[in-house]
Amino acid sequence: MEHTHQHGHTDEKEHNHQHELTQGEEHIHDHVHTNGEEHTHTHKHINGEETIHEHGHTYGEKHNHGEDHFHKNKDWEKEWNKKYDEPSFKVIADHDDYQERSYPAATWACTSLEVDTAEDPLAGLENVNFLDIMKTKRYKTKVPSSLMFWPLFRYIGGNNDGEVKIEMTKGVTTKHVVLKEDDRWGDLEKQEMCFYLEEKFQAGGSETVPAPSDPAVYIQERPEMTVYVRKFPGWAFTAAIWQDNRAQFLDTINGEEQVKEKVYYTMSKNHPWVKPEDRLNELWLEADI
Repeated sequence: MEHTHQHGHTDEKEHNHQHELTQGEEHIHDHVHTNGEEHTHTHKHINGEETIHEHGHTYGEKHNHGEDHFHKNKDWEKEWNKKYDEPSFKVIADHDDYQERSYPAATWACTSLEVDTAEDPLAGLENVNFLDIMKTKRYKTKVPSSLMFWPLFRYIGGNNDGEVKIEMTKGVTTKHVVLKEDDRWGDLEKQEMCFYLEEKFQAGGSETVPAPSDPAVYIQERPEMTVYVRKFPGWAFTAAIWQDNRAQFLDTINGEEQVKEKVYYTMSKNHPWVKPEDRLNELWLEADI
C-alpha cells in the first residue's frame, strides 16, 4: 500500500511523497493557511475509512502532519479568554425571557449562501459529539456554516489587498433571511455569516479596511440596529434547533414587540471545547422600527 502527499506552495510548485503503509484507514488532512493557501494530504489504507483534519497556520509556519486536529496540548481556555475585540451594545431592557439591545453601526466582513434547510447535512445528529462531527468530510464540504467560515477566515488571514493580517474577534453572526417558509419540508433561507472587524478597522479607526481578494467576501457597513435576544444552552449546530428556538421566541414576543418576522440572527458564544451544559447560544430578532 502507498499514499501520496501533495503540497501547494507559494512558488506554485507541488511535490509528492509516496510511502509504503501497513495500516488501514483513509485520512484527509486539510491545512488552511492564513495566506489563503490550502493543501490536502490523502492517505489510503485497507479499511477504506476516512477522516478530515483542518489546521489554520500563520504564513510559513511549520506543522506536524501527525498532529491531532484539535491540538490537545494547546490551552484553548487560555486562548479563548484572551482580550479580543467584539461588537459593543447597550442593554435597553431585560425581560423575563429575553433581552432588548441596541448595537451601534459597525464594519463587518461577510459572505453568504442560499440554503435549503430541508437538506441540512447534520439533521438528526443532535446527540452526536460535535467535536467528532467537525472531523468529518461531510462537515467541511456540505455544512453551510463551514462553507462560509473558511472564506472569511482566509480574508482576515491575508487573502486581501495588501495581504493584511487581521486579528480574530469574538463577533461572528449569521443572518437568516427566510425566502420561503415550508413547515413540512423546511425553509429556504439566505444565510449571511459576518466577522466583526477589529477596532482599528471600525469607523474612526487607525487603518483602512483592506478589500477582499475573494469575490465571495464583501465588506458590510451594518447600520445601528435594535435586537431582541433569546439565550439558550447546549449545542446548536442543526437548522432544526435554531428554527425551533426562533418559533418559540416569536410566540413569546408576539404582541409585545414589533420585529422583522422573516429575519433572525444566530450566534454561538463559546469555542467547541466548552461542555454542552456550559454553552451559550443567542438568537436575535431584529426590531422593525
